[in-house]
Amino acid sequence: NENEIFEKEPAEGGDILLKEKVETIPSVVLRSSKKVQRAFLKALFEGDGSVNEGKNTVYVTYHSKSLKLLKQLQVVLINFGVIAKLYKDTNGYRLLISGYDNVKKFATEIGFLSKKQEKLQRLLEKYRGNALSKSDKIPYLQEYLRKKYRYRFGEFFRRYNLNRYKSLEKHKEELKQYLQKEDWELIENLLRNNYYFTKVVKKEFTGLKEVYSVRVQSECHSFVANGIINHNTEARLTPLAVEMLEDIDKDTVDWQPNFDGSVEEPKVLPSKFPNLLCNGTTGIAVGLATSIPPHNLKEVAKALIALAENPDLTTAEIVEKYIKAPDFPTGAIIENTKEDLIKIYETGKGSIHLKAKIHVERQKGGRELIVITELPYQVNKAELIKRIAQLARDKKLKNITDLRDESDKEGIRIVIEVSRYGEPEKIIKQLLRYTQLKKNFPVNMVVLVDGEPKQLGLKELLQQFIKHRLEVITRRTKYFLRKAEKRLHIVEGLLKAVRDIDRVIEIVRNSQTGDEAKTKLVEEFNLSPTQAQAVLDLRLQRLTSLETKALEEEAQKLKDQIEDYKNILLKQARKIDIFKRELQELVKKYGDERRSFVEYVQGEFEKKDIPVAVFKDGEVLPLEDENEREFDKPVVGLLKVSAKEGLFIATNLGRTYWITGDKLFKKTKVKLKEGEKIIGVFRKEFGRLLIATKNGYVKKLSLEDFNYTRAGSPIIKLTEGDEVVGIWEAQDWGDIIVYTEKGKVLRFPTNQINTTGPSSKGTKAIKLDKGDSVSGIAALNEEPYVIFITAKGKVKKVRNDAIPRKNKGTKPLDGGIIRDKLVKVIPTDKDLVVVLNFADNGSEVVEIKLDQLKEQKLDSFPKRFFNFDKEIESVFNDWIHYKSEEKEGALSV
Repeated sequence: NENEIFEKEPAEGGDILLKEKVETIPSVVLRSSKKVQRAFLKALFEGDGSVNEGKNTVYVTYHSKSLKLLKQLQVVLINFGVIAKLYKDTNGYRLLISGYDNVKKFATEIGFLSKKQEKLQRLLEKYRGNALSKSDKIPYLQEYLRKKYRYRFGEFFRRYNLNRYKSLEKHKEELKQYLQKEDWELIENLLRNNYYFTKVVKKEFTGLKEVYSVRVQSECHSFVANGIINHNTEARLTPLAVEMLEDIDKDTVDWQPNFDGSVEEPKVLPSKFPNLLCNGTTGIAVGLATSIPPHNLKEVAKALIALAENPDLTTAEIVEKYIKAPDFPTGAIIENTKEDLIKIYETGKGSIHLKAKIHVERQKGGRELIVITELPYQVNKAELIKRIAQLARDKKLKNITDLRDESDKEGIRIVIEVSRYGEPEKIIKQLLRYTQLKKNFPVNMVVLVDGEPKQLGLKELLQQFIKHRLEVITRRTKYFLRKAEKRLHIVEGLLKAVRDIDRVIEIVRNSQTGDEAKTKLVEEFNLSPTQAQAVLDLRLQRLTSLETKALEEEAQKLKDQIEDYKNILLKQARKIDIFKRELQELVKKYGDERRSFVEYVQGEFEKKDIPVAVFKDGEVLPLEDENEREFDKPVVGLLKVSAKEGLFIATNLGRTYWITGDKLFKKTKVKLKEGEKIIGVFRKEFGRLLIATKNGYVKKLSLEDFNYTRAGSPIIKLTEGDEVVGIWEAQDWGDIIVYTEKGKVLRFPTNQINTTGPSSKGTKAIKLDKGDSVSGIAALNEEPYVIFITAKGKVKKVRNDAIPRKNKGTKPLDGGIIRDKLVKVIPTDKDLVVVLNFADNGSEVVEIKLDQLKEQKLDSFPKRFFNFDKEIESVFNDWIHYKSEEKEGALSV
C-alpha cells in the first residue's frame, strides 16, 4: 500500500520497507511506481550504502553478498538515469556509482535519508566544476566530426574535445552553424536524451524467452530488462481492426475519461465491422455472464442488409435464408436441428452441439485409418491426443495399432490406425463418447445496450448494429457538412477579395498593423473576421487567373457536397444505402466461406449430389446455383459429386488428391506443388481410370483398391521429362482413343492395356512423329459421334464407325489438323456442354449442339465454330449440364 509506506517514510528511516536484510528486490517494489522505488532505494542505500571521497571526485557505493540483489539494483537505478558498475570484493560484491554528473543524478533523484545526504551534497559542492563525469562520454563522435569537417572547419574541431555532453552543450551554437543538417540533428538528439554509452564486452545467445507486449516511450522503443538490452517493435493493427477504428476522428462516437482521468477514450468504436457477432465473445462479471458464438461475415452481412431493407423479417426467416448457424474458426460439424437453432436465436440462450470432422481412409492391404481433420471450438489438440492415448492404454478403446499427429500448416490431421480386426465406425462412436471430439458451446447473448445489460436474440443484435452504424453515418455526415460549410465560407471570402484585389492591396499597404487591415477588410468587403484573416494569409501565387478559376470550381464543388450531405441527413434511405455499400465493400475485402458445417444443411444436400466447380489453381467451390456458368478464373471441372464418396483430382505429376465429401459443402483448396497443374477430375463411377502421358504411355489403373489420401497419391510412375496429359474413367471393354497435338488419332481396344497398380509406368501405346506429343485420351464405347476441338476454335463431328480400329503401339491416323493444335476429343451421344480455357486465363462455358455440326471424315479439315480472338488452351467437360435435361435459354454457340 503506497499510502501506508509514505505516511511512515522518511521519519522512520524507511523501516517499513526494510525490516531485515534483503537478498532480492521484492516483486511488489519492481512492479510499483517510481515513488515507491525511490523510497525503497533510499532505505536500502541508507543501510549498506556509503559516500566516499576520492582523488578530485566523489562516489557512492553499496555492498552486499547477494549478486542477484545488485544486478536487480543496477536495473532499477537505470530507471532513474543512474549508472552503476558491479565489482567483486573479498567479502562479497560492490556496486559503484561514480562520475560527477552520475553521482549528482543519484543525489537529486534518490539520495539518502540522514547525514549521508548532507555529506554527499557537501562533496558535490566541493568538486563542482573540477571532477569529470564518467557517464557522459560519447564514443566515436569526436573522430567522426574531425574526419568529416577537417577541410572546412578543421581548426575548430581540432581545438575542442567534443566527446562529452558538457562540451557539446558549451559549443552548441558553433556546432549548429558549422554542421550539416543530419549531423546537427544527431547532436540535438544526444543533448535531448543524454544517452549513456558503454562498451559491449561480450555477446551470448540467451535462448528463446517468453516475452510480453511492452511499449516503451522512446523513439527506438529499446529498454533494459534484467541486464539484457531489448528492442521492442510496435504491434501493427490487423486490417479489420483498422476498419473498426475508421472515422473515429470525425466526431462519430462519444468520448469519456479513462480509468485515471489522464486521457479520454471512446465509449464505443465506430466499427464498420460487426465484431460482436462475427468474432463472438465470452465473459463473466458480477452476477452476469455472456457467451456469443462467432459467425460468418458473409452471412451476417447478408442478414444485416436484408434486415435494413425489411425490418419485419423474423428470426426464423433470417436463419432460413441468411445465418444458418454459428461459424467457428476451427470448423467442425454443428449437430443442432434448424428448429433448435431458431429457438436459440430467438431467446439468446441455448447450446450449440459440436462434433469433430472424422472420415475413414482405406490403405493398401485393406488397412483402414480414422482421420480427424477438424476439432470442436476451444478443444486443445495436444490434450485430445493424450486423452485418446490414455483410453487406448486403459483398454476403453480397442483395436488401435497407432496414433499420430500429422498436422501441418495445411490443417489438422490426427491419424488413428485401426487393426485388421477393428471396426472404424464402432471406434468413432467410442471416441465421440469418451473424448472432446463431441462437446457443447453455451450460448448466452447478454450485451450492454446503452449501458444496461440485456439478453438479446439474433434479430435484436442485428438491429442494434444497424442502429449504431446509421448513427455513425449521421454524425460523420454532419462532420463533413460542417467542414464543407466552413471551407466554403473561406473560399467565398477569397473570391470577394480576388475580384477586387487592387483595393485589397491598397487597404493592406495603407494599414499600420495587421489588425487594422483586418478590420478595414471586414468593413469594406462585408467579410467575417475568419474570411478577412484568410485574405491576409493569401499568397501572391493565388492571384493568377488559373488559381481564381480553381477557387470558383472549389466553391461549386463544395456547394454540391453540402447539398448532398443535407440530402443524406434528411433521407433515411440514403443512410441505409451507404450502410449497405460499406458493408458490401467490407465483405468483398474480408469475406470468406463458412468453416463449420451445419448438419441439417448437410442432410438436405446428402439426398442429392453436390454440384461443384474445380478451378485451375486447385480451388474447389460448391455451386449454390447449379446453372451457374460465369466464372472469374479457369475451370478444370464442372460436375456433381456424392457427399459420401468425395472427389478425386489428378495432376500432370501423376498424383491424385482426394477431397472428402464433407469438404465439398464449402470452398476448399488443394495445395499443389511447384509446377504441378490439374489435368482432370473423377469420381470413381467406373472400375478403371485411363491415364495418358505426353510421351505416349497409356495406363489402366484399377480404382477398387485406390488409396484415399489428401496428400497426393501416385497413380503412375513417370519417366524423366514426361508428364500426365489426360485421364478418362472407363470399363474393361470398348476402345481407347489417344490423340496428339498435331491432330494424329489412334483407336485400339481397351483390353490391349493390362490393368496395373499405381507404381507402374504403363505401356507405350502410340508411335509419335518427331516433335509431336500426346494431347489427351478418351474412352469410346457405343457413342455414335466423336467431337474434335482445336486451339483455334475449330470443331468437327466424326461418326464412331468412321474412325478405324488399330492396335496399340502402332502409327496413328491423320486427323485433318493443319497449322493448328488438337486440344480435345470427346465421344458423345447427345449435345455437349464444355468449358473452354484460354491462354490469358479467361474461361467460357459453351454448348455444342450436334445438329449444328455436319458429319465429316476423320482426315477432313474441321470448320470454324467458335469466334474467339484468342486460342483455346484446354477443354473440359461440363458434366453438370451435359447430364441434365435441356433447359430453356441454354447458351448455344
